[in-house]
Amino acid sequence: MTMRAMEQPYVRDGVFLRTPVVSWCILLAIATAPLQSAAEQYADFTYVSDGTSVTITKHSGRGAAAIIPASIDGLPVAAIGDRAFHSCEALEHVLIPDSVRTIGDHAFVSCYGLTNIVIPDGVTRIGEAAFWDCDGLVSITIGRNVVAIEKNAFLMCGDLANLSFGGKLKTIGEGAFSECGLAGNVALPDSITTIGDNAFSKCRWLKGVSIGRNLTTLGRGVLSSCGQLADIEVDPGNPSFDSADGVLFDKCGATLIRYPGGKAGPYTMPDSVKAIGERAFSGCESLTSVAFSTNLEFIGKHALSKCDRLTCVTIPDSVHTLADWAFYNCRRLAKVFISEGVTRIGGCAFSDCNSLEAITVSPGNSSFRSEEGVLFDKSGRILVLCPGAAAGSFEVPHGVETIGNGAFSWCSKLTAVMLPYGGGETS
Repeated sequence: MTMRAMEQPYVRDGVFLRTPVVSWCILLAIATAPLQSAAEQYADFTYVSDGTSVTITKHSGRGAAAIIPASIDGLPVAAIGDRAFHSCEALEHVLIPDSVRTIGDHAFVSCYGLTNIVIPDGVTRIGEAAFWDCDGLVSITIGRNVVAIEKNAFLMCGDLANLSFGGKLKTIGEGAFSECGLAGNVALPDSITTIGDNAFSKCRWLKGVSIGRNLTTLGRGVLSSCGQLADIEVDPGNPSFDSADGVLFDKCGATLIRYPGGKAGPYTMPDSVKAIGERAFSGCESLTSVAFSTNLEFIGKHALSKCDRLTCVTIPDSVHTLADWAFYNCRRLAKVFISEGVTRIGGCAFSDCNSLEAITVSPGNSSFRSEEGVLFDKSGRILVLCPGAAAGSFEVPHGVETIGNGAFSWCSKLTAVMLPYGGGETS
């Protein structure tokens, strides 16, 4: 519909005029929209009202305790606004009334003195980074009606040891509990359907996780770099995920999603596994060796990065792809054997492996070859990677036309690299 088609005629002083209906619609919308009052003060709290409820926008008190009122001027306090308690470093205790429905983004960020928080049953949403960097927080009780815990809500609450969830929680956002202590075990209720990337990564005291029956979406690196995590269990009724020997898989067992970071010693992978997911073994510092599935086809990004005790890796014939950063920062990795099936090795797949002495490629491989432990493409015209432990001087063989991106990046013991006369290019 054109603007002219939306115009309606009217008469003023005997003159026939037109006025756009859209203008009257805008005026009507403005006139009927809830009016929010100017900021007002109640004790140590600044607040605004829309006529039906109150939002706390700022706390100016300097004491160790704050008791948020359930109502102001007869209206319920329904929200704690964005940044309302931001950097209230003296605050140690806060009482949130049942009237509150939402806790805003960054509401209590960097309140270092807070030790315990009880989220009342009235709250349905905990906002983004709401308690970020409250590093004195030890215990949190999540009310039974909270539906969403948003991105980074409790990020870097490093002393957080005790955590309990309500039964209506559906979503835990990206990084929500990353870098929290979380002593012992965490039970994720059946109500949870979605957990975002890195939601529980780097939880240094976490020992066990149980996953309920309705979780269907699990982000990347959710349990990565949890150095004491020894066991992941999944409700047998879950349609999307399964666990075996404490290791997390997709339901059919074809993708290994997460190996617990605290499990020590060697690991033999079930032959059902065809793919190792992103960061599946990342930060497993006590893992000493992996016997890969004979049906494995794909090793994902950062899949075995920062596995400090791995010393030797043999990639089976079934594997066709090593994704970017696949074995990044495996500091003790000394030998890698690449079989004939591998057709792609991603960027930085063996970067920062400072002990890597040699990469050996099967002669039957159609994409790569090795000479004296150095990795080349099959034609020998591209030098893909010089092992990180290479020392002294290195002479690039004749016939090499291109030195790949990062080929010598981590060779800290090399003193010289000699290029062939009339050599090609570096990338």
